[in-house]
Amino acid sequence: MDSTPDDATAQRRRVREGYDELARTYAAEREQDSEELALVEELYARIDGTRPRVVDAGCGDGGAASQPLLDLGAAVVGLDVSRSQLELASETVGRTVEGNAIPLVQGDLTSLPFEADVFDGICALHSIIHVPKAEHETVLEEFARVTAAGGWLLLTVGTGAWEGENPDWLDGGAAMRWSFHDAAWTRETLDDVGFTVADAWTIGDELGSEEWRYLLAQRA
Repeated sequence: MDSTPDDATAQRRRVREGYDELARTYAAEREQDSEELALVEELYARIDGTRPRVVDAGCGDGGAASQPLLDLGAAVVGLDVSRSQLELASETVGRTVEGNAIPLVQGDLTSLPFEADVFDGICALHSIIHVPKAEHETVLEEFARVTAAGGWLLLTVGTGAWEGENPDWLDGGAAMRWSFHDAAWTRETLDDVGFTVADAWTIGDELGSEEWRYLLAQRA
């Protein structure tokens, strides 16, 4: 069953509050995964040009994608719904070659606070999976809107459709909620909004028994 507007608002609040409470716990639990890091590097390799502009959509503390992309030479912008995650990213992500901190923006994936066609790449690791299923198409439309023609998207999605909640995630005393379609639905919808999936991989989750699907897609 699709969520109602009230359900969607409650889920967004729960996810934001959960990450606000558990930002440091989550960062300590989720170490850099070598397989996932290789996919971030693959995203960067697919993007044309020097110093491409890439948004880390759901950046967390920045360790999984913002820092590796910065190290590779990208001009990175970090986006997250959680203020605590952004504060942590401001502490942990290094400086640009000019000595500046990377831009860190609080925002929602369903309404990205960016102009159209401004990014050469989007990295969205473990972020859309927290958005209500009824709004996933809107998120993918937003990704297409802000990505320049020929740009690339790396996206984590579920292997199968699922919705659920953990009332004491990571034993940290805060709830977390997930909601996602299966990979086939996401591939079809990416095509509908203007992306073509070029590659896909399945990687296990170090924080649980799940497997996640990673899609690498190019904007038409």
